[in-house]
Amino acid sequence: MTISLIDALEQVELEPGKTYRCQVKGRWVELRVLEASPAGLAKPFSQADVMLDPWVELPGPTLAVSRQAKIGQPPPFDIPDIPEDAQPS
Repeated sequence: MTISLIDALEQVELEPGKTYRCQVKGRWVELRVLEASPAGLAKPFSQADVMLDPWVELPGPTLAVSRQAKIGQPPPFDIPDIPEDAQPS
């Protein structure tokens, strides 16, 4: 069973203006309790902000073309033209 951070903090008496520090799984955590809600902070998370359907419906193919494969030799490589002045003497 997992408990969210919000649920865990609701069970603790936190005093405004205090800073709490503790070690959790070998890492230090610092929690600062604000006096009041500052205007500069972002709005709280809302379920309405969650995108419910992130996928799109792509249209199906309109025309299908099939080709018969043939076994054979691959075409020769393109041989580049080397200028006369670039060739070794």
